[in-house]
Amino acid sequence: MNIVRKNTWLILVYVIFFCAVFLFGPGKTMAAGTDITSEEIMIGDMLYDRINPDDPERILLQKYVSPLTEHSLGRKYVTKVYVEGGTLPTEEFETYDSQPGLAGIVYGVMDRVLPFAPGTRLAFLHVLNGALYCLMLTILFAWASRWFSKTSLVLCAVFAALAMPHTFSFATNLYWLGWVQMLPMAVICLLLQKWKTYPKKCWGLFLGAFIPCAVRFLCQYEYVSDVCICLMVPILVQVCNEWKGWRQFWKVTLPPAFGAVAAFGFSVIYKLCLLAYLDGGFAAAWKRFMEPVAVRLLGKASSAYEYSQEASQAGLGETFYRIFKTPLYQIGGIRVQLWHFVALAFMAVLVLALLSLGHKSAEKRGPQICFAFLTFLAAVSWLILAKPHSYVHVGWAQSTFFMPFLLFLPAYWWLAAKDIWRFWRGRRKNA
Repeated sequence: MNIVRKNTWLILVYVIFFCAVFLFGPGKTMAAGTDITSEEIMIGDMLYDRINPDDPERILLQKYVSPLTEHSLGRKYVTKVYVEGGTLPTEEFETYDSQPGLAGIVYGVMDRVLPFAPGTRLAFLHVLNGALYCLMLTILFAWASRWFSKTSLVLCAVFAALAMPHTFSFATNLYWLGWVQMLPMAVICLLLQKWKTYPKKCWGLFLGAFIPCAVRFLCQYEYVSDVCICLMVPILVQVCNEWKGWRQFWKVTLPPAFGAVAAFGFSVIYKLCLLAYLDGGFAAAWKRFMEPVAVRLLGKASSAYEYSQEASQAGLGETFYRIFKTPLYQIGGIRVQLWHFVALAFMAVLVLALLSLGHKSAEKRGPQICFAFLTFLAAVSWLILAKPHSYVHVGWAQSTFFMPFLLFLPAYWWLAAKDIWRFWRGRRKNA
């Protein structure tokens, strides 16, 4: 009971997140996942597994692509067939090569073993993903309570529930798996919470980065730079706050960095081995592996992807403008855009920086400013690394700013308000 009383605020945060996902705010309309097109890849894969459980191609995701795909996929056609217990022709599926497909394997197993009707199984998977996503965010907040007040973090949860649709649209989506996106960062936060002070176990940091990153990259490759930078954020914030020299800095930052890189390499080798098994050699496997990479990262135009030609020719500035100006949502006649949130966050961080430097009584805000800068850098990194992908998939690119840079917007302003008040009181005393 003491543990419950001590962590009541964390329980409250979790409940707010969970209710936001499923009961009110953006979660009410997005509980089944906004990106239906991507989600139906996973649902179609479960259908394929139901039809052809022994097909060797099953080790990779199978996407439904009928001649009517334009009219059916993304409009819950595949979902309807799945819920009704129906089937689709095998020849109307093709291999989806853009990720290793671990999530599809897990969903396939769960689809076979869960003793529910198809519709109930689908609802269960949505609830499970949403609950795990809320858990990841709560773990992040537990670590962040060292640098931000608990009151401000509760306000962050409420703000997120009411004003951050992209965050919660990804929470339950079977393809995007928001909780897996946050898993590496959450694991590092748990390790730092356990050690309480400066990290000492380098092998623990390596495994703490390698295992969750391997899970993440075996599910999908999108946002690889965002994931890697975010998992380093708690470590860098703590190390900079407890500075003990460059030798110690490299000792605690290199293991998780190598762990993340090793996890990505492992996922690539795993995918190449699967493709080589299916295609009869690594030369063919490498060519097949690089095709989606060339389109999404290098900007090679392809007729298979909408706006591919336009994305390949767009500049980085044009891509940023498109992402920051595309409305997140609309309230009456007011269009809420990403740059509104980003501007508010930077205003608060600027206030913290100026008052921290310009007033002796102002509390040092190094950890909080470092956290804001690094999480913003994480979001921006994917826009730069995968410009064509970001240009086409604007909503997906916007979501990176909410995991977790903009999630802490109220906390930035809470600290800024405290420092402004402290500065004003100091001026009055000296007057």
